[in-house]
Parts: sequence; C-alpha cells; structure tokens
Amino acid sequence: MEERQLCDKLIAVPEKPGAAAEGMRPEIGGIRKNAANSRRPKGSQIMKSAFELAMEKFGGDEPQGSPLTDEQKRQLAEVDRKYEAKIAHAKLTAREKKPFLESREEEQQLDRDLALEIQTCQEQRERAKEELRRQFKA
Repeated sequence: MEERQLCDKLIAVPEKPGAAAEGMRPEIGGIRKNAANSRRPKGSQIMKSAFELAMEKFGGDEPQGSPLTDEQKRQLAEVDRKYEAKIAHAKLTAREKKPFLESREEEQQLDRDLALEIQTCQEQRERAKEELRRQFKA
C-alpha cells in the first residue's frame, strides 16, 4: 500500500497554496493557464509590450462606430472597383508599351511612371472612401 501512495505523490501535479479551494491548477512550464484574462490594470507599473502600447494609442479596444449598412458597403465597394479598374488599365497600358521601348532607360521610366500612377490611384481611392465615411456619419 505504501508503494501505491508513493507513486501517487510522484505523479500528482502539485497545486498552488489556496488553489484547491478555487479549483485551479498551477502554472505548468511557466505558462499561465488563462493568459487571455490576465490584463493589467490601468496605471500598472509593469512595462507594457509594444502591442499593448499601440492598442492604447490607436484605440484598438474601442469600437469604430456604428456598423455599415448594406447600401454603405455597396458604395464603398463601388469606389474600390472604380479605382481597381483604373489600376488594371494603367498596368495593361504599360504592358502594351513595353515591347516598343528602345532602351533600358525608357523601360525604367515606364516602370516608375506606372508605380506613381498606381500610388496615386490608391491615394485617391482612400480619400474617396474617407469622404464617403464622413458622409455616413453626418
């Protein structure tokens, strides 16, 4: 009988003091069992991770306002389609011009122009979507 009790003691996972009353197991391998619920209280003197600092700075835990209606989503998607079509047209036009270029410098200039046109379209798209979002809030 003593051998059985000795084996049970060797195999059993030791519990933290007071954990038995709460029904909790100790940390195993240095990892908390419930890390998702271990948020630090505000004003804590413990150093925060870069992720936590970014979430505080940009309000990542706060909702971004009211959800969009189907019509608003459709309008935003229409803006995306419009500018994606402009980008596709610019790429196609550049691809059609490439065989007729005579020097490497002309090809590099065409690539720079294409990159600039794509960037411009993307910026215009974001401005148009932001303008729509402002209208949605009004």
